[in-house]
Amino acid sequence: MKLLIVDDEMIIRQGLMALPWEKAGITKTKVADNGVDALKLISDYHPDIIITDIRMPGLDGLQLAREIASGERSCKLILLSGYGTFEYAKQAINTGVFDYLLKPSNPDEILETVRRAVKELGQDSARIRRENMEQARDEVFSAGGDGGIKWILDYIEKNYMNEITLTSLAEYTHFSTTYLSRLIKKETNYNFTKILGLMRMLKAAELLANTDLKIYAICGKIGINDQRYFSQMFRRTFGKTPMEYRSCCAGRSEGSLMEFIRNNSGGEV
Repeated sequence: MKLLIVDDEMIIRQGLMALPWEKAGITKTKVADNGVDALKLISDYHPDIIITDIRMPGLDGLQLAREIASGERSCKLILLSGYGTFEYAKQAINTGVFDYLLKPSNPDEILETVRRAVKELGQDSARIRRENMEQARDEVFSAGGDGGIKWILDYIEKNYMNEITLTSLAEYTHFSTTYLSRLIKKETNYNFTKILGLMRMLKAAELLANTDLKIYAICGKIGINDQRYFSQMFRRTFGKTPMEYRSCCAGRSEGSLMEFIRNNSGGEV
């Protein structure tokens, strides 16, 4: 999180710069001694939080707040001023200011206010990421074709080495386990557990054909702890033990999971 301090009084700027901002989640700080310079700095520095005085020459804190609110900049603004009238406070609220502190302010109060702003920014960022993901998901799942199953297989391919389940997939996509189970069965003719197992076997085959990794190391990389179970599962999938596959299939690629399923639709995999 980046902080910008704007105040025309040097002693105030120095005092604020001396605060232990890292305790409030701030990693970078910059200063400006007037609103005009601050506005220019915002474009390059992109601060997450701004602490600014209200009364400044050129461009005061309220004007700065309006400029920020009217643009596409996303940051939390904290006004720090000795002019503690209701009218200033009302104007500050109307311009979307995060908080309004009166001089002289206790350092702990300032740090706590910034800490709250940092927390809210984190929540905002998480919400935006979630909304973007849900929008992308809805576009994929509502389209024609096999976009939905591609989304699911992409999730499995990125997480097959972990202990993922149909429930964790439901949490990721925000669809019910019942809906996902039916979709997977419809598009692949297999259930989630079988698809996950096949993905792991394909990744194991790739490692056997292209690396010198030991079997136990490959097991660890694909998320299977039992080496005996892995060997049995691998043989059922490819008709060969892992070592037999390594001997005869160096450099071989089995293709994508969907390709493998289509190519082996007539047999047991």
